[in-house]
Amino acid sequence: MYGSHGLAYLNDKLWFTAQGSKAVGRYDVKEDKLEWSMGTGQNTTHLLYVTPDAEHFYATNIDSGTVSIF
Repeated sequence: MYGSHGLAYLNDKLWFTAQGSKAVGRYDVKEDKLEWSMGTGQNTTHLLYVTPDAEHFYATNIDSGTVSIF
């Protein structure tokens, strides 16, 4: 993944966007490994918000003019 930008840290997990890869992901800090990633299919996935319970997150996609809801 390349072009990381938006970051959120919650419960020892680092959530991120990868603008250039049109993707989002979650990194487990304690285990030191990529836990999960998924493409958004949208251009320039930029910033994200993770809900306090980590059940949902939202990512903005600048060039597509959309919001991805997970």
